[in-house]
Amino acid sequence: MVQRLVGFLEYSNAISELELLIKSSSKKELEAMDELVMEHDEYTVYSDLADKKYRRQKESEGTDDEPSKSARRGLRWVIALARVELGSMLAAFTNTPRPFEAVRPTKFAAEQFEELLLDGVRAHVQALENDPGLKQVFRTGVSPTNNRGLSYSRRLVLVRAMSRAAMNDTLAELTPQQERNLGKTKRRLDEVQAGLIAMIQESLGTYRTTSMTSYSDTFVGACGSLLRAESRELEAGTATRTRINETERTRSSSSSTSRPRTRSAGR
Repeated sequence: MVQRLVGFLEYSNAISELELLIKSSSKKELEAMDELVMEHDEYTVYSDLADKKYRRQKESEGTDDEPSKSARRGLRWVIALARVELGSMLAAFTNTPRPFEAVRPTKFAAEQFEELLLDGVRAHVQALENDPGLKQVFRTGVSPTNNRGLSYSRRLVLVRAMSRAAMNDTLAELTPQQERNLGKTKRRLDEVQAGLIAMIQESLGTYRTTSMTSYSDTFVGACGSLLRAESRELEAGTATRTRINETERTRSSSSSTSRPRTRSAGR
């Protein structure tokens, strides 16, 4: 908790100071600062992370004839990345309803911010689609001894907020196909989160109707926090209540035969 708070304050203060610097600097001064940042490798920002594995494969096969576009340099990219990181903290650990919109930069780094949002959505979705741990959670459910589902649910809170902001911020620049792809991605993320929320509700229902001692205050509190986050998203109209897909429904049905049926928590 302390490290999370310190990181949040560091990012917030750094962004505030940088914005003041930008507003008080002339065009030539900004160009000089931009060049200075470009000279330092430690300030390089990498994008196209979703395609990084594919690019490495092409490079190993000797078939990659295109220069890498993933290394971004300059003050704008540093500020944009800092704002994406701050928005991610707000999305995952606070009650801010539209976290990335709240930290959207001024015109100075808006284009870079939008590109990093889109790249972040692609990278997260690709990782989730290829994560066997997520599939395992849907087979085993959520419990104090198997609480990885809580981590995935919190991650989906973050990714869905990022995808919503990407759609809102870049809508005018997206092609119709990109709009459809982002919308489809958002609906799929909503669907996966609905399945996780159903399992969390089921687990809390079991806790409320039995005398199970394995449910720690930390676990119950974490479950409650995620349910409140989902309720907040639904009430704000920033999430969609979806039906659980067949795989998730089968898992819930099979588990309900061995557990008492209870009223869903958080409803």
